[in-house]
Amino acid sequence: MYRIQRLGYVAIEVADLEAAIDFYARVVRLEVTERRDGVAFMSGGVDHHWVRLEQGPNPGISRIAYQALDRAAYDGIAADLEAAGIEFVRGGDFIADRVEEWLRFRDPAGIQWEIFTKMAELAVPIAPNGISLDKMLHTLWVVPNFDEETAFCRDVLGFRISDQVEESVEFLRCENGYHHSLGFARGGRGARRAPVLALLHSGRHSRRRHAISTQRRIAGR
Repeated sequence: MYRIQRLGYVAIEVADLEAAIDFYARVVRLEVTERRDGVAFMSGGVDHHWVRLEQGPNPGISRIAYQALDRAAYDGIAADLEAAGIEFVRGGDFIADRVEEWLRFRDPAGIQWEIFTKMAELAVPIAPNGISLDKMLHTLWVVPNFDEETAFCRDVLGFRISDQVEESVEFLRCENGYHHSLGFARGGRGARRAPVLALLHSGRHSRRRHAISTQRRIAGR
């Protein structure tokens, strides 16, 4: 059973907040939806934010946030995290975060996750600004503990396998019907976890289950 509905947003720590805002506005064509001291929310659609930029000393992706399918899925994830001995924090400050309840934890690869119940929506969607963007779709990671990591995402978070490439890359899907919302590549011995990219897609992208002809479909999973 699926437990995740979609990728909600990515939190990125940046050394220069103004420069980061300028980059995501000019290159990615996102717009600022709200600003706080040291924080900027940016979006390209109806969701309050796709990217949360935070001024800080350690530039890079600091957190990935996915929306739970429903309350039962949210509570099920919390129960399975506890059963697996993974520490997590519960929270929920709609004014501060623009999402309702959330769980935050680190997975076996050390990636910081947030699972939230609902995000604020804009009264008027962001108008197209040279590039027509529809939604955030997926994040991809290189991890040293590939088998442990992918098993965790399937067993605890409820993702399902869409495809594998030579047993070194795995694409995982959630309830939204797209080919994948999460992906992992196997890192070599001594490799450190590293994000490859978080992608924004336009509405022209289809919900094909087979996006790359060289991928091998894993039947029944």
